[in-house]
Amino acid sequence: MPTLSTLPLRLSLRRSRHLGAAVLLSVAGLVSQGCESTPPPVEEELAAVDPSSWSGGWKFERQVAQRPLGKDEAITPSGKANLPDGDYLVLGDGRMFRATGDAAMDLPQEMRGGGSWRGDDGGGTPGFLLDSVSQGIVIGTDDRTVVNSDATLQTWPYRAVGPIIYDENATTGTCTATMIGPRHAVTAAHCLHDNAGTWYWPLYFSPGHKGSGADRTPNGAYRKVVARYARTHATAWDYALLILEDKPETANLGYLGFGWWTSDSFYQDRAMRVWGYPVWNNTCAASPLASDDCGGYMYRSSCTISNTTSDVLYHKCDTQGGNSGSAIQSYVGSDLYVLGVHKGYPDSTTNWGPRFTEQKIGDLCDWIEAWPSAYSTRACN
Repeated sequence: MPTLSTLPLRLSLRRSRHLGAAVLLSVAGLVSQGCESTPPPVEEELAAVDPSSWSGGWKFERQVAQRPLGKDEAITPSGKANLPDGDYLVLGDGRMFRATGDAAMDLPQEMRGGGSWRGDDGGGTPGFLLDSVSQGIVIGTDDRTVVNSDATLQTWPYRAVGPIIYDENATTGTCTATMIGPRHAVTAAHCLHDNAGTWYWPLYFSPGHKGSGADRTPNGAYRKVVARYARTHATAWDYALLILEDKPETANLGYLGFGWWTSDSFYQDRAMRVWGYPVWNNTCAASPLASDDCGGYMYRSSCTISNTTSDVLYHKCDTQGGNSGSAIQSYVGSDLYVLGVHKGYPDSTTNWGPRFTEQKIGDLCDWIEAWPSAYSTRACN
């Protein structure tokens, strides 16, 4: 049984499928209750944000270093672990806050952050390898399919998935994110910072992105990121949330449900899929380009969850660099849920990523509720 109530998640999923009337109704409801129909500009919103005054305990840490991600610069999901374990919020202006009173991460000290420790969880599954880890691997034959039709990319749930763009003039991205709220996209922590104290900035999200040409944005212009939450690069905790500028066209994209189940048997051999954006110059067998470059298109891969620990999901869906942060999606009945996010691969036979748990779902719910949308509500209880 899901630990989260499935009713709010199912309602939100139905709202995203039938976005026209339902999203408009939620906007009308907000306006009728006296809420602003138009949120303040990004700069004004950020200037008014002081997380240290919020309930739940956030402490201002410092003004962090921010830099653009260089063109074709690789993102490595491990690094020198100079960032202490914790729950971080970094605003677009560089102010970094850390949650106080967080429960300790349930990992041995040698497995936190970077490092070369490798072990076995006692169940015969691959051990953790926290350095020299790539963003993904094609296992055997590349059987992914490409999505390059505007008509498809403009429908839910395709339009709820997109690359993270690191320059407003860039035509392709380097990681993938998925909408789980009206202005909230889940991804991997290593897509947002280098684990040594520097955070990538600026950031944009391009929903249902297509290729690298002038027609690459079938769902409208890039969405600006105004803040981001993240933990560290440790495999079990490599998840993050993008907070997007609040706009009706973003809320209208719809979003996926997310949840966790206590029984390992729920996950074992469960059908799942990964939709994401491999880095443009990787090779994709289904590429529509003569060069076989992945080319900035969305690719789909289906497989099953091959193994699980209390905090990590293993799978054999085909992935590559650029798939980091892709949602591990699975249908539960007729509803589509995010069960975790793809991180990379520990060896040549499997891919992996953090499994959502009660604590991780609690993080995501807290982060979503701290940044509501004027255009749609997101129940999280």
